[in-house]
Parts: sequence; structure tokens; C-alpha cells
Amino acid sequence: MHVRLDSDKEFGRGRYYHDGRIWSEKSFPPDFLEWELPVINTEAVELLVKLCVVSSYIKGEHPVSAVVMAPVEHGKSTIVAKFSKLPSVLYMNDVTAWGLQHRHMDSFIAGEIKTLAIPDLILPLSKNTDTADALIGFLMGLTEEGIARIDTYATHIDHELPTRINLITAIAKEFTGDRRYRWTRMGFLTRVIPISYQFSGATVDAIHDYIRQGQFMTEQPVELPMLEGLPVEGVGIHLPDELGTLIQAKAQSMGTILQASQQAYGFRLHRQLHALVKASALYMGRDEVDETDVRIVRQLCNFINFNYTHV
Repeated sequence: MHVRLDSDKEFGRGRYYHDGRIWSEKSFPPDFLEWELPVINTEAVELLVKLCVVSSYIKGEHPVSAVVMAPVEHGKSTIVAKFSKLPSVLYMNDVTAWGLQHRHMDSFIAGEIKTLAIPDLILPLSKNTDTADALIGFLMGLTEEGIARIDTYATHIDHELPTRINLITAIAKEFTGDRRYRWTRMGFLTRVIPISYQFSGATVDAIHDYIRQGQFMTEQPVELPMLEGLPVEGVGIHLPDELGTLIQAKAQSMGTILQASQQAYGFRLHRQLHALVKASALYMGRDEVDETDVRIVRQLCNFINFNYTHV
């Protein structure tokens, strides 16, 4: 679902065009993400991944990385693959830390590539333990602190400012369990938001109808026209303090549950939600966060967990 502005004038009065009519902020349905989903109800998950990609263009914020988790045959990799045609996305089926450092680091530094998309994380992690751990370690630095200087036997990188991109990837629920404890100890799972879901029985039936009717043949790659022409350094988005307080409350309540096992305080989660709500504003074509963005992100938080929310 995409909610577009009716016009600048209409937006100035807090009004939006949706489903063939004009809605005000007060009348806009609070559960609209579930209210107008297509037959395959992964659109809310896809919207959350879109906001992660858009977050890489928010000045002053760390771009938000995400791991999409669901059982097999749930379209996880398909969601990630839809972003493969975006000019700011590097789409890789398989990759190593060495490959990223030697073949793509220049594009990261120049700001040409802002997002690394891996449709199935199992493939690059199926190598020997040292190679897999090197990749996870490099991704942790690249997506959080940023990479400025590396000087090893095989690699030399020296850049004045840290280079930071985000990661969107997917992994099957069946392969997550063995790695979750290890990733938690490494700190990887606090650097990404876990997006989990699973199909309800009704959705399974609907998907079979979708396939029978051949509708999957009409699926199109994601386009994000609001990012066209934006400066490499990104754009500033204003978050009013009263709305920031709502995001803080949500982050603290989620952090208590989501990160308790990691003995963490949820600070990274707070930053991630902070960036996502600004990304929502940019996605809507605005330079300031409003209540609609907070409402969107708070509802999308239903998928930011390890609970495999039914869709």
C-alpha cells in the first residue's frame, strides 16, 4: 500500500488521498496496514523493508538493517529480491568479506551504493566457519560503526570518514535457531531489526488462488521515486519532540522484551525506530515527521520480533 499526498495544499491541512477518497489524520483508519492488503498479505513486511532502504538517505541517522525471517516457502527471498533493481542497492546472492572489501568498497565510500541486499543469508554463511564469521564481523562494522581503516595482510583501506551502509537479507526460520544464540553473543542481532512472520491458513489458501490465477507473473520490482535526485549525503528530516517521545516509549517497551536475553538496554532499537519514523516521512514526500508516520511505524513494530506474527 502506498498513501500519496493529494497535493501540497491538502497535505498542509493534514489530509491524504487513499482508497479513492480524502482522509484527515484523525479519521485515517489506525489499522490501515491490515485494512488494504493484497491477497498475499506480506505488504506490511515489504513496507517495513522499504523504510529500511529509505533510511539510508536520512542525514544524521544510521541506516536501518533488517533480517526477514519466516518458515520455508514464505516468500522471504522474493521480498528482498524486489529491491534488486534500485540503483542504490547492491544485490548479491553470495558474497564474502574479502569480495566486499576489494570489489565494492569504493562504491560504498562514494555513496553510490547505500544498501547491500542478500536474498538468502544461508548461502554466504554455508562456507567454513572462519569465512562466515569474517563476513558477519565485517557486516557488523559496515552497518554500525562504519568502515574507515583496515590494514591486514590482504586488505588495506584508509578513508578519513567511516563508511556505513545497511543490510537487508532473509533467512528461513528453520535455520535461525542454531545461529541466534551465536549472533546474539556477537552482537549482530542488535545491529539489525528482526522482521518475522508466518502465513495463516486463510493466507495459504489465498496464495494458492493467486498462483492458480497466474497473478505472480505480474509482480514488479520495487521502485522508490522519492529517492531520485537526492544528494549522496542524504536529507534532513525533522522529528518533533512530542512525537519523538512516543517513539522512545515504544522502543523502551519493545527493548525490555526483545533484547532482555542480550542484557542490552534497547538503545540501538530506539535509534532504529527513530530512523524508521523519519524514513516514513521521506517515503511520503515530507521533510517532517507527523502522527501518521508514528502510527505506521508503531504498527509495523508488530513484525519486529521473533514471534513470527501471522499474516
